[in-house]
This record gives sequence, C-alpha cells and structure tokens, in this order.
Amino acid sequence: MNNKKFIKFAIKTPDEFNHLLDYIHDEFFEVEDIKYDETKKILEIPYRRIFHNGPSRVIRNWIIFKTIEVDVLRCLLKIRNVERYEITDKAHIGAYSFNDLKYDKESKQLIFECCEPCEIRVKISAINIEYEELEYRSKAKITQGFPWDSNNSRIYD
Repeated sequence: MNNKKFIKFAIKTPDEFNHLLDYIHDEFFEVEDIKYDETKKILEIPYRRIFHNGPSRVIRNWIIFKTIEVDVLRCLLKIRNVERYEITDKAHIGAYSFNDLKYDKESKQLIFECCEPCEIRVKISAINIEYEELEYRSKAKITQGFPWDSNNSRIYD
C-alpha cells in the first residue's frame, strides 16, 4: 500500500520515554489484544497509529475544518523483563488511546496512562521496550480544524 521504510527502536532508560511518547501518544489499542508470554516475560501491546503524518487524502474541505482519510499504521510495543502486569479498566469500553508513560523507580513499574480512565501497570526487572512498525492496513478519518485534530478510533477497509 505504501513503500515507506518502517521504524524499529528500543527504549532502555526513562530519559528516552519522550521519544517513545512521540510514537504512541493519542494512538489506539484494544485491551483484548494485549498478550503476555509468561515464559519469555514479554508483554505485547499491538496498536494502531492514525496520527503518523503519513499519506492522506482530503475527503471534505469546509471553511473552518476538513476531514482527511489516512492509512492506518499497525505497530507493536514489546515490553521485556516483565514480572507481572495489571490493567485497571474503569471505563470498560475496550479501545483506549495512550496518554502518558511514567516509571516508578522504587517499585520498578512502568505506568501507561490512557484516555478514558484506564491504566496499565507493568512490573519489570529492567527497562526494555521495543517499538516496531509492522504494516499499513485499513483506513481512518481525522477531522482537522484550527488548532485541533480529532478521531473517533474507528478503522475501516
């Protein structure tokens, strides 16, 4: 669909979290898609990037806003050295967007704060988070105005 070279990188320190947040903030995942391999101690969070500044097509252009269609970039976060994890899903809606990532040095926990009330706490022995872009698949719509962007998280083919 697109011949863009896909990006892959690893985060090893809390100082690198802002770099990772550039790639996950406001992007959507499904709670039911999260997988934990207890033997390998790897937690996988597949998610989709809609706000990736990739190819887009204008669908509707109004005076104060426009709607564009973008190709959805499928991505994967792999968190290694996981001892356990917990998801606090207060909204029970299934689809959430990442908002922030924090690290509690004392408890050795990664804390992913999400929009609508949802939190993923991951107890780790060492920081090792891999980000990988997998493929372009499906489409999404973004409404842009001045100075905002919005998306309802719906994906279609």
